[in-house]
Amino acid sequence: LGRRLILGMDIEAARWEKEVRAVVFPAAVFITALVFLFLMVVVFLAFVKGKERSAFLSKYFDALIVFFLGVILTIFTAHRLDNNEKKASAAAFEKIAALKAQVIKNELLDIKQKKLEALAGLFERGDSVDSGVFNWFAEGVIKDTAINKWMWIKRTSGKDKGVFNGQIKTKGLKASGEENYLYPVLYEAPDKKSSGLIGFNMGSIPEYKKALEYAAQTGMAISAPHPEKKNLVLLLKPAKKQGQEELSGFAAAELDLQLMAGQFSKWDKGVNATRLHILRVEEGKIRMIAAEYGAADEAQLYKIFSGRNRNSTQFLMPVFCFGGVYLAFVHTIPGSIALDAVNTGLIMLLAGLALTLGAAFYTALLVNRENEMEKLVRKRSAELSVNENILRATLYSIADAVISLDNSYNIIRMNRAAEILTGWNEKEAVNMPVDEVLNVKDRETKRKIVFKRDGEIISGIQGVISSRNGTEREIEGKTAGIRIQDTGKMGTVIVFRDITENMEFENERKMNEERLASLVRIMKYEAKNDQDFLDFALNEAVNITGSKLGNIFFYDEETKKIMLNSCSKGVMAQCDVINPQRVYELDKIVLWGEAVRRRSHIIVNDYKAESPMKKGCSKGYAEIHRFMTIPVKIGGKIVAVAGVANKDSDYQDTDVVQLMLLMNAVWEITERRRTEQRLNESREKILSIFKAAPIGIALVKNRVLIEVNPFFSRMTGYDREELSGKNARMLYASENEYERAGREKYGMMEKKSIGSVETQWKRKDGRIIDVMISSTPLDPADLSKGVTATVVDLTDRKEAERQLRESFKKLMEIDELKSNFISMVSHELRTPLTAIKGFLKFLLQGVAGPLNQQQREYIEIVMNNSDRLLVLINDILDISKMESGSFSITKRKKDFADIAGKVVRGMSAIAAEKKLRVVNEFSGEIIINADDYRIEQVLQNLLSNAMKFSPVGSEVKIQAGILRLDEIKLPD
Repeated sequence: LGRRLILGMDIEAARWEKEVRAVVFPAAVFITALVFLFLMVVVFLAFVKGKERSAFLSKYFDALIVFFLGVILTIFTAHRLDNNEKKASAAAFEKIAALKAQVIKNELLDIKQKKLEALAGLFERGDSVDSGVFNWFAEGVIKDTAINKWMWIKRTSGKDKGVFNGQIKTKGLKASGEENYLYPVLYEAPDKKSSGLIGFNMGSIPEYKKALEYAAQTGMAISAPHPEKKNLVLLLKPAKKQGQEELSGFAAAELDLQLMAGQFSKWDKGVNATRLHILRVEEGKIRMIAAEYGAADEAQLYKIFSGRNRNSTQFLMPVFCFGGVYLAFVHTIPGSIALDAVNTGLIMLLAGLALTLGAAFYTALLVNRENEMEKLVRKRSAELSVNENILRATLYSIADAVISLDNSYNIIRMNRAAEILTGWNEKEAVNMPVDEVLNVKDRETKRKIVFKRDGEIISGIQGVISSRNGTEREIEGKTAGIRIQDTGKMGTVIVFRDITENMEFENERKMNEERLASLVRIMKYEAKNDQDFLDFALNEAVNITGSKLGNIFFYDEETKKIMLNSCSKGVMAQCDVINPQRVYELDKIVLWGEAVRRRSHIIVNDYKAESPMKKGCSKGYAEIHRFMTIPVKIGGKIVAVAGVANKDSDYQDTDVVQLMLLMNAVWEITERRRTEQRLNESREKILSIFKAAPIGIALVKNRVLIEVNPFFSRMTGYDREELSGKNARMLYASENEYERAGREKYGMMEKKSIGSVETQWKRKDGRIIDVMISSTPLDPADLSKGVTATVVDLTDRKEAERQLRESFKKLMEIDELKSNFISMVSHELRTPLTAIKGFLKFLLQGVAGPLNQQQREYIEIVMNNSDRLLVLINDILDISKMESGSFSITKRKKDFADIAGKVVRGMSAIAAEKKLRVVNEFSGEIIINADDYRIEQVLQNLLSNAMKFSPVGSEVKIQAGILRLDEIKLPD
């Protein structure tokens, strides 16, 4: 502000000193008002905050004091320095301005004294001005007036707009197209090398149009920016014809700002002007000839002088033109010019304010840091309090037990989990020795618990504690030394948890692993037989239960007998009995049989104690201290009893589970081994049958031979290797026979699951054989899985049948001859026999004369034998009838005793000949419904055989009676 005023053109320095005070003092008052307002805001905020206002004021009091003192001192110092500098600069400039004004006046007078008087008049008239006159006029102008060149602007009326536009186009100018673009400028360069028209864009801008109208009315000069160059400005003077009011045009002076700034500045690269105002001094007043027109008051001037941004610099300079003195007010960018005068007061003001602000800021920073530390302490204290509450809540809610001890190992605090494990309430346990509350059995564990060293943690503590009610629990935990806040002495914190269930789970897991490992060993064991396998399994059972002895008994539920099968090695080592009993009746044994009777396990952990289930130990047998036995059930039936004994600790239910699971698995393995053994035996039998069978056997799949037995190879003449994998088509005598046999055989298998067919095969040697093929499917529901085929060679049988048919034919012929012969013989024999019987009857009737007793008996014997001969003849006829199928019987009711008596009488001659006595022991009537003739034949045969094989002089008895249907009597 001071620099702009010091460079002012007004030579009345005292007036500008007054202006300086008018500006500086309001600024000081304004700054003071701002400080006061800031203080009021601070006080208001402090009171609004209520309880914190005293702390707030005390917090920033030092910073406020430093700031106020710094501002006051800076303003006072800057004002004094600026005042002195303004006075000195104004006095110096007054001399320079007066000298410059005098020079200008002298130059003007010199010009007027020469030929400018006439030129000026000519110029004023303007009607005869041409380029020559114009150039002559320009040469007469003093160069240091900063006028670079002169131009003549000839007025063109609106109706000549087309002419004007044409001139612009002719000269290569760019037309703007605006209607009020009415002032082309005729210019002539100072070097006289170029001249012509330029388009001067003034009329298109409203403020320039207003300025031109004002200049035309008043005849005053106006300023305008150069249309092409930034650092040039035009000063336009209206010209009228002499004695006329009509405007002829404008004389234009091109001002070079760089030359103008050179009068009061130093520069390296030239001036970069951003804005220009042209002022004129008239009668001690400054008038503006562009922008606002008329007399300029102080407010307008101040507005012009202060209308810059913080990055620009302004200065004033005098310009002589058109017979008068003008002021050029130029805005420039800092650094483009270097001013001669330096405003020390302003620099001091800025530096002081900067130092004041820095000191105040640093003081506030220190105070704020101190306050922040206080806040941080309060915040940390609050956080510690909250954390302590959180830790306390956490301590009493976690599942792990926590006990805190002082330096004397007395309890300070314990949480709920510790109360549950120890059985002590925290109120009761506080100040009690830890040994009385936390009853640890192991001495080493107790030593680790009471260990204390600041920051050191001992982990992996594990042991057994006894609670207040005597319950023992397995624990695991850590202990660490801590420093007690109140006393600063070392204490101890113990953190532990109940791992009893975990240990039980771990033990169970280990037992399961042992059982699985034992099962793996059992399954991998290559036993010689079942006995060897069960002995090995028993020893495994003894090991996994931790026992010393063990037995396995087989049990038969039908016979109720228990049979000793296996004994562990320990039993055999401790048994002194020679040939001990191996089979026991269930009712005669107590402890072993109790598991069968109860169908449940038995545990006796004190074998010496009295118990109705046992009778003690027999002499010579292994001594028992603890005992456990289980029944082995398969399919609901008890098949065995397994027992172990003499474990170092008591048997538990887990031992029962282990032994049951193991023995059930062992028994399943045993059954599987037995099944496999039976399968192997069956396979061997089948294989031996397969190999030794006197018929051909083959396994066929989709009519392809998979396997054949040796007889099959011998029957076909092919080796096994030649047949395996080959289609059965190779064996058939023809393709048609192959198709027929397959169709019939597989059709029967689909219906009846078995198919048989007779066909012909062709052996390897070409011989045709007759065979019978019988096939059975492996899976009746799916024939594609294969069939077993048995093949019988029918060639020999077919030959035998053929021979048999021939023999039968011959026999039939012989039989026919025999039948004819028998018929003839019987006929020929019956005829004389009938005559003999007739004559014998005559003799017996006495036709030939009376007979004595002996004669009569002889004749009767002959008669009976004749009857027998007739019976034989009839038998021959009966045989013939039987063979021909015409044999028949005739049933009627007869007394069996009569039939038998008749047979005995007929055989009496034979009996007499062998001196046999025939005794008839019949009792009463025996009525039968039968063919008496056939019964008589049977009795004759039986009696004949009896007489034939009986010794001479013996007795033959005939007995008859009625028996039940299910009774058979065989007498000697």
